[in-house]
Amino acid sequence: MLNYEKDHTIILPPDQSEHLRKEYILFKDHSQKALNQNISQSTISLSTFLMTGFDKMSLNRLSQKYYYIIGFILLCICISTLFYNNVSRAKKLEKTQQLYQYYYDGESNFQKRLWDDAISEYNKVTELISDSLKRECKQNTNTSRPEYCNVCKNIEKAKDEKENLLIIEKSTHLMNESKDYTQAINNLSIIKQKKDSVYHKDVIEKITFAQNEIDRLNKLKQKSNLLMNQAFVEYISGQVEFSIDHLNELLKLELPKDASIITKANQLKQQIISVKGTYEEGYSYFRNQQYKNAFNRWSEIFKIDRDITGKKMSYYTNQIYKYYIEYKFIKARQAYSKKNYLEAYKLCHDVLGSYSDHHGCLEIIQNIKPKLNNK
Repeated sequence: MLNYEKDHTIILPPDQSEHLRKEYILFKDHSQKALNQNISQSTISLSTFLMTGFDKMSLNRLSQKYYYIIGFILLCICISTLFYNNVSRAKKLEKTQQLYQYYYDGESNFQKRLWDDAISEYNKVTELISDSLKRECKQNTNTSRPEYCNVCKNIEKAKDEKENLLIIEKSTHLMNESKDYTQAINNLSIIKQKKDSVYHKDVIEKITFAQNEIDRLNKLKQKSNLLMNQAFVEYISGQVEFSIDHLNELLKLELPKDASIITKANQLKQQIISVKGTYEEGYSYFRNQQYKNAFNRWSEIFKIDRDITGKKMSYYTNQIYKYYIEYKFIKARQAYSKKNYLEAYKLCHDVLGSYSDHHGCLEIIQNIKPKLNNK
């Protein structure tokens, strides 16, 4: 039979399902035999009554005709009574069999954690049990069938476990899809407090896993921030190859797909590649003395560079500025060779404003001053 704890929580041994099935089959056999025995005993009793009853009647007082009429009437009454009693017993037997079947199915589904099916079968049991038994169960008094009283508790238990399962499924989705381990732990902590839940052990394992993932992601976050800072510093100093290498290393980390630093790293990588290519193209123009094309090309770098570094000047903007100063010196030298001393003087004066020790401009100004004074 089933075992119960003090709170009537059903505890089934490992082979309980097979045990319930055998018990149910044995119950049906005994019930059917009892019904057949009832019919046989009733038939024998009726025959005995008719034989002994009419033997005692005085045939002198009743004619043979009335004897048969009375006998027929008594026979009909007995048969009707017997039929009614047996139909009533058959209905009760059928109801009992249904009750036991629903209870068996409910217990089986409960053990398999099929909560909706268990609740459905248990509800069928509550519909069939008598009102008196319901009152006894409600009053929590001793009854001959405590397992039926326990059905109501199991219904509430199944409803609670069904809610727990929904929480676990939602938390699992958060961990697998959104990588939101903190929210998952908050949800699972509700079940963690229910130590009697069948999912308590599973929840402890999931919380432990989520906490380990949080620790792992925190370490990855620290490492990604470090790589990002290194890439930024290396870009500022012009070490673009190292900068790109560190960004590639960052992008290989097992970070959540929606991590903002991944977007930033991809963007920075593309910007650095763009700046490097644009700078080299402008330098090619400058080297071929196509100064206008060079500075037009380099002008695109300033906007990108400002987006990367803010107010800081990077290696590339510094180099472009130096080439701009060099371009002014070239123009000053050309003006000097054309004896346009005033223009040459102004251009060199601008250069010296940025580079006071520019030897070429110092030399031109030194040569120009006597000529300007003579004028």
